[in-house]
Formats: sequence, structure tokens, C-alpha cells
Amino acid sequence: MLSGLNDDYLLAFPSLQVISVFESVNYEFYDHDGLGPSQRNYLMDKLKSLGFTQTSGKWLQHPGGTKVYFPPSKMFNRDFNNFLSDQNPGGDIWLATTPTQTAYLLFKNEVYDFVDVSELMMKQPFNLEKLLHVTTHESFHLRIVEKNMELERLHERAKLLLKRRTPIGSMN
Repeated sequence: MLSGLNDDYLLAFPSLQVISVFESVNYEFYDHDGLGPSQRNYLMDKLKSLGFTQTSGKWLQHPGGTKVYFPPSKMFNRDFNNFLSDQNPGGDIWLATTPTQTAYLLFKNEVYDFVDVSELMMKQPFNLEKLLHVTTHESFHLRIVEKNMELERLHERAKLLLKRRTPIGSMN
């Protein structure tokens, strides 16, 4: 259901059950540690149009059982997989994340595929510097370091391609 949610600002990764919400190529305008209000509202409106209802401040649920969770920024370095299994073992829970958080989860994934990371960088450039910093002591940090030069090239290309995209916070 949510895998088809993709548009200019949303990118779903069904293998991780993650929806990445893009804001802008200009990192100065928003906090990459968590979704800003405009990002949350944009995704919530899309989900509500699909029949989801808000069950609490951080949760939306579809009548079919699918849930979407908006994690607080302090969870960025927490183990999302353990969190999901604690919430609903085997459940259909998706996370709403920033592109940088999504990159973190993609690199952390045991079934890591650089094609997914490249797609994310080209459609939703993420904060590579921040990602390198927050993963310094993670077992998968070397994966990021090995791809750093390629990611920097992709990042510059994506910024040029997306420079005219209106930030979500400037819409309406």
C-alpha cells in the first residue's frame, strides 16, 4: 500500500518499511535530526487521503492494520528494528524519517544495497557530513566512508537537478 506513495517529496522503501520525507536541498532551513512540522503535515495529509487516521501524536493507522510512526529525533541513533519488534512483532509498521535518517537505516541494513542509497541521494539529497558524524562508532560506518566520494558527486548533481523544487515549508 505505502510503496506507491512516492512523489517529489516522499520516497518509500518497502524492504525497510520507511517513508523518507524530503524538505529542501538547503540543510540550513531545517533540522535533520527529525521531521519538521511541514514535513510531518505533508505526509499526514497524504496518509489521511489514503484512509489513515491519527491515533496519537506520533501514530497514524489504516483500517487494514498498517501503522505509520513518527519517531522523535532522539531515536535517530537507536535501534529502529528492535523498536519495531517491541511495538508489534511481525506488524506492518512504517517509520516516517528524514532523508538522513533513511540513509542511516539503509547503510545499517544487513541487506545493504548501494542502489537504494544512490536513489535516495538523487531524489532526496541527505546530509552526508551529519551521517558520517553520527555513525562514527557504528559497525557500518566504513560502508559510508568507502562510498563517500561517490556520494559527494551524486549530492552535487542532485542539488543542481533539484534546486528549483519548492521546499515543503514554502508550499500553500
